[in-house]
Amino acid sequence: MPSSIFNFDSVQGYFHLPQTEKKWHGLLAGGALLCLIGSSFVIRMVYTDWPAPSVHQMAFRTISADTQVLFLGASLVRTSIIPDYFDRPTVNLSIDAGNYQTAELLLEHNLDRMPNLKVAVLEIDNLMQWYDRLKYPDFNQLYEQGVPVRAMRHLSLGETISQYLMCNPLAQPFFFNNRLNPRDLRYQSSTIQWHLRPGSRSSDFIMTEEELAKRDLSQDETLLQSPSREDNLAALHRMIRTLLDRNIQVVLLRYPQLRQYAEIKSDEWNRSYQELVDGILNQYEGQVTYWDFLSVQGIGLGDFGDTHHLNTYGASAFSRIVSERIEREFFSQAIPPSDLD
Repeated sequence: MPSSIFNFDSVQGYFHLPQTEKKWHGLLAGGALLCLIGSSFVIRMVYTDWPAPSVHQMAFRTISADTQVLFLGASLVRTSIIPDYFDRPTVNLSIDAGNYQTAELLLEHNLDRMPNLKVAVLEIDNLMQWYDRLKYPDFNQLYEQGVPVRAMRHLSLGETISQYLMCNPLAQPFFFNNRLNPRDLRYQSSTIQWHLRPGSRSSDFIMTEEELAKRDLSQDETLLQSPSREDNLAALHRMIRTLLDRNIQVVLLRYPQLRQYAEIKSDEWNRSYQELVDGILNQYEGQVTYWDFLSVQGIGLGDFGDTHHLNTYGASAFSRIVSERIEREFFSQAIPPSDLD
């Protein structure tokens, strides 16, 4: 006797069922599928602000011919730069756990939409040069910021198919991803308020000495053996050359970190970072600007939401500082035509 009803005879017998019976089976299966999809959407509408756009979609929608300042990077950019505080049209294109390869994709697929771009600010960070983004196969943040799935390099066939499904609204109930709609219960609570703006996400959480004592400040320095470094550096150089060829000012910006977090880095980690900075500045001498904001006067423990990401208060202050620096160094000599008379 067969151990399962799922044998060849039962399958063969199904094809001999009356057409009307098979039609009803199809209708039942289709109805169940629609109920599954519908219930998923209902859950989203109840527990999130879906279908409101995510911070990634909002950032993509702010890109225009008027954009003059662009920020590229990973989570440090996401939490530190609030475009609303800049004097000129500014766009923040960044993804969590990004590297220079993902930044290049964002630049490559959005640069032509910003014909009047004057300044591009690139995050300069060890994680950006060592990080292997493929360990985190969620590429929806790229997709929502203008990068088509077909352009996501180094994806296997299976990963490419998965991305097409994850980026398809009808398939998203089966690939539920909170990052598609950040204003959900994961980001909001009765004690911590998250603020979401185009390309920017920051919280009201304030670090204290007591909270800092609970945190593990160590950095996973096994990243220094990552095979992704050469590809990341190549992507960084391609970005710089592309921007310089278009007469766009290139700024390498080091973002603030807590002193306690910065001080525990190993000599090898610090040497790797310095080699990254020196290599770029030597190769593009006089063409690339480097701003080190690791320690910023006026930004202290209470301006961080964790050991190296600014909270809303820190991001507001830092955004104004960077905006003033950009105005002073790149736009202060731009005299309006009316003032030349």
